[in-house]
Amino acid sequence: MRSRDWSLVFLTILSQASIGMVLCLTGLVHFSGEGGSRAEILVLLALILIGVATASSFFHLGNPANAPKALRNLTGSWLSREILAIGVFSTSLVITLLLSWKTGSAQYLKPLMLLSSISGLALLWTMSRIYVMPTIPAWNSWHTPLSFVSTALSLGVITLMVLHANEAITIAAHIIRVFYISLIAILLTETIAGG
Repeated sequence: MRSRDWSLVFLTILSQASIGMVLCLTGLVHFSGEGGSRAEILVLLALILIGVATASSFFHLGNPANAPKALRNLTGSWLSREILAIGVFSTSLVITLLLSWKTGSAQYLKPLMLLSSISGLALLWTMSRIYVMPTIPAWNSWHTPLSFVSTALSLGVITLMVLHANEAITIAAHIIRVFYISLIAILLTETIAGG
């Protein structure tokens, strides 16, 4: 692997971690009523991750000054759509963060987290479509998008569990058990589907 290709690895993994955190936080906020007290910290961390991911992608460009031209081909290029999706996802996180901090109210949190999750899933879809290529039969299957989603969910669950273990956030014991079960189910699904 060329040294500048590592920037794509960082882009992919950090983006998936950011999206996974947002998906898990959305689940916490919507289904358990948790996450509100520390939601801003988690949204900020997700924003930092996607920011670092985006910045690292510039190391892969031959001429970074040409980067804005990439958006010209939205109708025919998954890469152009990915760039747009990163912008939409990042913007949704900024809006969520600003409104949550400015108002101090959790009333905006549910719809904004849902919006961030939808834009994150759109970003995952565009990222996975870049790798679904007819010229590489092993990647040209339904398993590629599934792997992107399972990696994002796994990284999101693991990140929240690590933050909980280090007492940066508090998650109820029954939710931690759900996280463990979910992580095992994701890894088993990925193992079976990849086999």
